Amino acid sequence: MSGVAIIGGGPTGLNAAIYTARADRRTLVFDDGGGTTRDVDTMENVYGFPDGVTGPELVDLGREHARKYGAEIVEEEVVRIEPEGERYRVETTVDEYVVDGVILATGADYERPAIADVETYEGHGVSYCVECDAYFYRDSPVAVVG
Repeated sequence: MSGVAIIGGGPTGLNAAIYTARADRRTLVFDDGGGTTRDVDTMENVYGFPDGVTGPELVDLGREHARKYGAEIVEEEVVRIEPEGERYRVETTVDEYVVDGVILATGADYERPAIADVETYEGHGVSYCVECDAYFYRDSPVAVVG
């Protein structure tokens, strides 16, 4: 099979899928169901959503948009990618795929600071995304750890 494998089914991977599928490339989006976007209750800084959107809604809309142009969502976890001549072998927990190109869109992760019970304060003063959350803390004293 030729085409493009996009590793990651969050906003970046799905946006890439829209473009590759519109360019008439067979597009496989590998999505294992994880990702930080799916954990967000409300995102108020996403273009086109003046009243905000939940992370799961944003991912669902992105999937629908990518599928509109022919992208295939493969709900499998990628465990290995290896070059195979001028192509790539993508191995998942279920199957193997050979593609012409690979786009890595695996997202970002954060590391909790070693502070007792810090998870209790996540979303109530403790944040991990400056771009996303600085708005809520303007004109307030803040500390940056890390």
